[in-house]
Amino acid sequence: MLDFDGIRRNLTDLLSIGARTDVTGRTYQIISGTDEVDLLVDVAAKSKDLRLMVPITRTKEIMGLFPEWRVIALSKAYPYGDAREHLAVALKGGSLDLLPHFCRLVEDIGSRIAKEPSEDRRRGLLIECLAGWHQFFREERHRGLTDEQQRGLFAELLVLRDDVLSRIGPDEALAAWRGPDHASQDFVRGNLAIEVKATSVLRQNIIKISSAHQLDTKILAKLWLNAYVLDPNDEAAEGLLSMVDSVRDLFRPSPNALALYERKLQMVGLFEEHRPRYEASAFAVSEQYLFQVRPGFPRLLPDNAAISNVRYEIDLRHCTEFKAPSPEAALKEFCQ
Repeated sequence: MLDFDGIRRNLTDLLSIGARTDVTGRTYQIISGTDEVDLLVDVAAKSKDLRLMVPITRTKEIMGLFPEWRVIALSKAYPYGDAREHLAVALKGGSLDLLPHFCRLVEDIGSRIAKEPSEDRRRGLLIECLAGWHQFFREERHRGLTDEQQRGLFAELLVLRDDVLSRIGPDEALAAWRGPDHASQDFVRGNLAIEVKATSVLRQNIIKISSAHQLDTKILAKLWLNAYVLDPNDEAAEGLLSMVDSVRDLFRPSPNALALYERKLQMVGLFEEHRPRYEASAFAVSEQYLFQVRPGFPRLLPDNAAISNVRYEIDLRHCTEFKAPSPEAALKEFCQ
């Protein structure tokens, strides 16, 4: 089994456990177990770059998918006399304050690919992991959640707890919750999707759309936009941490589901060490609107490949003709 307890220790401890040093001055450690894919963690003596190395071919293809990282560097490597091609995922030496998050990245990648014998499947899982972490660092989720992100997480958990989990089992519900995986929509089942938005009472008619793909229905049979207006000052406001914990309790009977829930919270940017800063965060639903996104709905679409990083706002007062006639029927259809 992967030594994740060791990975979480500080850098010195991590590399003193069964570590080896090669002629280049790099100290390294094999962190995978018997019958698992060999994963290496090493550190450069001079640059202090910390690397995870994964045996995989066609590394240039993978590197091309993620050309710009803030604190992570990808490269091809042939470590310690191993003739196999490896992808090196390195935390740059000047960013060692991010070591806890790099260790989470190592744990995430290792737990998902170390026991996967198929290289094609392993490549797919690796790309999926890297895509999530690329977005994580790009959005600086390691710094914790902004007020807007706190509202967004509360709204997604509200849908997960009250609308989805109550209709389908924990494994299916977590598979459908795609927001933490940085998918285009927050909840996806087959060709049906729900995009969840949360706004404050101060801007209750305005929602923010973060990409041209978010309201794109090209590959979907139906897409619903579920918008909440949240009031932090309502006497009935529920704490963000209370919401997080209440959903966690629903997953406790299933260890696998609980572990996946914790991973998704991690990818959102909610960490145990940040809990004190969210103690005062609480919200109550002031208004809820459910729209079906169909032709004519006000939106920008990814029609031009030359245009990227699209962000815009929608005034919901201009969307009344797209209101779903029955929110209950829409949720039932999504969960069937």
